[in-house]
Amino acid sequence: MFRFSTPVPPRLSIETRAGTVEVDTAETDETTVELVALNDAKVTHDAIAGATVEQRGDAVNVHLPERFGSFIGRVPEPALALVDLFRLRALALPLRVTRLAWRADRYVVEFADRVALEACFARGGAQGELRHLRTGVAHLIVPERERDPSRAMAWLEAQLVRHHERERRLHGADAR
Repeated sequence: MFRFSTPVPPRLSIETRAGTVEVDTAETDETTVELVALNDAKVTHDAIAGATVEQRGDAVNVHLPERFGSFIGRVPEPALALVDLFRLRALALPLRVTRLAWRADRYVVEFADRVALEACFARGGAQGELRHLRTGVAHLIVPERERDPSRAMAWLEAQLVRHHERERRLHGADAR
């Protein structure tokens, strides 16, 4: 709990991305700020612990940090991985890929257009190997040196970008 001497009514500045703000007024020369967790989640307690509550002149300022922080480097890894996965899915969409999932050393690819998918991975070898399992489903075997999940994602993104660049050169700027 924070207490400040405020002989004149204070100006309040409250910055928060979530939660509930309650203001009670009374004729007093003291301002009290209490931050109460609405749930027992760690992120809630961390936000309260990281809060800035201060008095500057006749103003009382309360600032609670954003859930994931102000800088992109502070975004949790699972959230960044999800953004990367959506970017990959967008790149794979012109190949009519309907599902993409990482499994140990390969991607499981579900697709609607075998010809488009094979055109992207036709080179084999260092480009990866496409192994068809059944109609509309294949394993994309990632080169051994790229089998770490983050390296595999970067490798696949590079393959898709190269494919789209080849298509643009072959068919003009309108190729997708």
